[in-house]
Amino acid sequence: MQLLLPLLLLGVSLVGCKLLSAKSRATALDIRFTPLAGEAALDSNPVYSEGLTGLSQYVWKNLRYPPLYLRMTIDGSSLVGFTIDSTGQVSNHRIVKPFLPACDEEALRVIKLLPGTWQPAQRAGKAVGTECQIPVSFSIRH
Repeated sequence: MQLLLPLLLLGVSLVGCKLLSAKSRATALDIRFTPLAGEAALDSNPVYSEGLTGLSQYVWKNLRYPPLYLRMTIDGSSLVGFTIDSTGQVSNHRIVKPFLPACDEEALRVIKLLPGTWQPAQRAGKAVGTECQIPVSFSIRH
């Protein structure tokens, strides 16, 4: 409540931090999967255990617009990348395309904490490693 009172006095309402510039929480995500360097094309992409809707809802509920940027009312997105190996384990979390430092840190924090597991990508009937990129958008409306 202490954080919300100054926002109400400023006439700013926090709509939320969203995956992409979603019109609703259930909007399709623009997640990109690419084979690891030097590998052939994928037959099937990795699958998140909670589904894309579950992934989107988790990010929506847990992502917080950094207080430093609340008054600036700047919209934008951070592109978070990570590797999904052939066993479905996730590693190498990083910012691929930065937005604002505090937003990048928040996007990275939330993606690192995703609950659930990944079913690895497939090529020629075998599980293979994949690079994944997820855009995480931040938006404030007056």
